[in-house]
Amino acid sequence: MLSLDSLLNTVPELSAAAVKVLAKEGINTVGEALLTYPFRHEDRRRMEFKGFSPSLTPVCHHVKIVNTRVLRFGGRGGVFEAVVEGATDNPMNQQLTLRWFSMVFMQKVFAVDMELIVYGKIKESKTRLLMDHPDYEIVKGEDDEG
Repeated sequence: MLSLDSLLNTVPELSAAAVKVLAKEGINTVGEALLTYPFRHEDRRRMEFKGFSPSLTPVCHHVKIVNTRVLRFGGRGGVFEAVVEGATDNPMNQQLTLRWFSMVFMQKVFAVDMELIVYGKIKESKTRLLMDHPDYEIVKGEDDEG
């Protein structure tokens, strides 16, 4: 029978590797594990699309890629950009540019017509809305049907 004082290495479902990682964080007992709270919580379930707008907090959008390009500025670096629109309703034909600096290999990951869930802060720069290094999940790719 486990108690709050039970050592984590006595929990049958916990691997030795997990016990070692938790110990590095100072978590050695079941009670310590239960009283360790996450650093933050991000609710990425709310995605009603009302347009893109600058935000101080990260937002989540279901988008479709309409264009991609790589910008090079000499040297080895570059910027990969994917221009997206809302994947469902986009009555204002609004666009958002996703950018990844020094990650031009992303051009092999994304293609036009892919659908993504993106999460990050939107900022305004001159005439464009930008989201730099967003978290993303590919929902529908070029190999998917329907």
